[in-house]
Amino acid sequence: MGEGLVVAVAVGLATVAGMVAWRRRGVAVERRAAAQAVAERILLCAELTRLEGALAQERAALRASERSLAELRVALGLLPLPVWLRGIDGALVWCNAAFAKATDSPTPAAVIIGQRELTAGSRDLAARAVAAGQLRGETRHLVIDGARRMMEISEIPFTGEDGPHAIGFALDRGREEEVRAELTRHVKTYTLLLEQLGTAVAIFGPDRCLRFHNQAYARLWGFEESWLNSRPSFSEVLEELRTRRRLPEHVDFPLFRREWLDLFTSLIEPRETMEHLPDNTALRMLVVPHPFGGLMIVTEDVTASLALQSSYHSLETVHREVVRSLTEGVAVFGGDGRLKLFNPAFANLWALSVELLAASPHVTIVLDSARSRLDHGDDGAAWVALKEELVAAILDRSSRSGRLMCHDGSGIELTTVPLSDGAVLCLSQSVV
Repeated sequence: MGEGLVVAVAVGLATVAGMVAWRRRGVAVERRAAAQAVAERILLCAELTRLEGALAQERAALRASERSLAELRVALGLLPLPVWLRGIDGALVWCNAAFAKATDSPTPAAVIIGQRELTAGSRDLAARAVAAGQLRGETRHLVIDGARRMMEISEIPFTGEDGPHAIGFALDRGREEEVRAELTRHVKTYTLLLEQLGTAVAIFGPDRCLRFHNQAYARLWGFEESWLNSRPSFSEVLEELRTRRRLPEHVDFPLFRREWLDLFTSLIEPRETMEHLPDNTALRMLVVPHPFGGLMIVTEDVTASLALQSSYHSLETVHREVVRSLTEGVAVFGGDGRLKLFNPAFANLWALSVELLAASPHVTIVLDSARSRLDHGDDGAAWVALKEELVAAILDRSSRSGRLMCHDGSGIELTTVPLSDGAVLCLSQSVV
């Protein structure tokens, strides 16, 4: 019986120990579960905090986008040119005040409600732009504020979230139309003026083809009008002139042609040249960069002019040599009273230096320099009177003759003759 009691007690103790161990394990599990739950709650709170921050940023970005959109609408609404927006069906969904004014609508809202278009074909234009995927435009005359204006209407397609849309705008081209018409009138006047000139004029465009020529140009080079009207290139014109030997002789013709062609892109200021043809024709050529691009070439036949000029210079040289050889003093005073011509006999007779006379002095200076040669005595008033009389004889352009007495007892016979060009010829010779 004692052994059974011991066994029972041992069994009871073992049972109690097992229960205690199980309870401890349960408490540990509960503690671990509680700790895990706390950690999960902490992570959840952190995630909620992060999501709230992100949501606040998204809300701020949305408000900024809404403000930007509102500002953009206000800005587009203030533009002086009509602007509008179309939906995916091509209908108007927004427009500015300028569009409403152009369509005689009281407000933009009235435009949207009534679907008022600038022109009957505006919606078709937008459809073509969407179908092509690029801008489409047309120019129409519209009556705005009672005035007829040239308007350029454009539609630009773009893709929205719900499909293709289009934005349109209209530009007033009325001023450009006026300027273009004015320019056309000026060009016509300019063309008529050039056509009437006796000087040869040709205009080559930026493409180096002939754009304009007058009758004098065709006559100068002997070109057929039909050929010129076919708008030949500048190279073709040079080749034709070379074939007819109407160009100066050049050893390297390709280089000569390239230098001319380079002027289409390099010439900034007008360039003047003198060309001599094989038939002894002398041409003065003025090459001017055209405001619209290309070159304007003005060619003048100066053969006769150069020959006449050469003859004139030869004749003038002969006359000067004749005057120089005369024993009679010769002097020519211009209309301004300055000495234009004299010979050595004049300088010797009046005791004047050649250097002084070569400087084209005024008649008063010439007389003052010759004062010591004339017999005027010591009376200053007498000299003043004599000087005034001589100046009057030269500048009044009247024919006069008289004799002046010199200190050495000799005299000078002076004759003044007015010339046709306003000058006065003075002839003087010594008399005893």
